[in-house]
Amino acid sequence: MVTICQDLTQIRKSLDISDPDKEFVVDLWIACQTTADYVSNAVAVLWLYTNMSLGTDRKKVENYVGELFKNVLAAHLEVNIEQTNFAIANTKKPGIVSTATQLKDAIRQAIDVLNAVRL
Repeated sequence: MVTICQDLTQIRKSLDISDPDKEFVVDLWIACQTTADYVSNAVAVLWLYTNMSLGTDRKKVENYVGELFKNVLAAHLEVNIEQTNFAIANTKKPGIVSTATQLKDAIRQAIDVLNAVRL
């Protein structure tokens, strides 16, 4: 994800300020950053959950953590996929399309990993 965000930063810098594709690149960069943040937060929540010392405490938050992974985070990541699809459909620059496609694949992979978590 970091490499994709860096690629998008480079593409953004290479575009003229008046280039209409610049807005797509900024939107893609935001989707990339928020995806990275969501995944990082999910890892932190999972770490906290697995390191709870009392099984009763773990049981109390199990439904919340499961809901967070399967519905909340996945729903937010689906929005990022929609933004990515919009950029792919509306830009004519192959470099943007290629990077956006990589981003979409990475987001789908993150969703698959989140959905695979078993508590």
